[in-house]
Amino acid sequence: MIKTIRIILLITTILLQSFSFGRTWTDRTGRQFEGDFQSVGVNDVTIRRISDGRVFTIDRSLLSDEDQQYLKNIENEKEVSEFIEKYPSTLNEAIKLSKRKNLPAIIFYRAGSSRADYILFTKKYLMEEQFLDLIKRRAILAFVAERDDRFHEMVNPEETVFAKEPWFYAYYHEQNTSGWNSSSQPPGVQQPILSKERFLENFESRLANAENMKR
Repeated sequence: MIKTIRIILLITTILLQSFSFGRTWTDRTGRQFEGDFQSVGVNDVTIRRISDGRVFTIDRSLLSDEDQQYLKNIENEKEVSEFIEKYPSTLNEAIKLSKRKNLPAIIFYRAGSSRADYILFTKKYLMEEQFLDLIKRRAILAFVAERDDRFHEMVNPEETVFAKEPWFYAYYHEQNTSGWNSSSQPPGVQQPILSKERFLENFESRLANAENMKR
């Protein structure tokens, strides 16, 4: 329960830090004003105008394409944060769960990619039902979205041509958990070129390798 509360607080802090600062909003006619984002709904957004402190709700369709994307980024961040909070968020947590369930841990580490790219990557490929069905009962899924020096040293993302992409990393263990093997590879995802179907094919082969190494 305490862990859940901490995660929720962290997500809230990230959202506030990322999106609560004042920005220039532009409507479809080109009119602009400075305002703080307050909340967003399916069809509208609530903003506090800086000049007079007035809080008002307007239809999202009245805003510019840039503002529309800004709101979409907020929604993606919230959706993905709520999704990954259900999984281990550190290397140590993933290893412990891997040992307990006797399954390889598949860890998606942000490495050198921006948080925005990591969020889009997770939403596009990892929140899909097909991917979740593929990994079910075959591996432990974990998300390390913040810098982890120990993990970073293991995968050495700067030494690859995939330095700016999220990294796929598999941790395997023997049946008696006394011997550990590790292998690190990028997922080969060059957004948005790789199709979801191709990603699933690539991931299936890596998952099969993990299972073979564990036997």
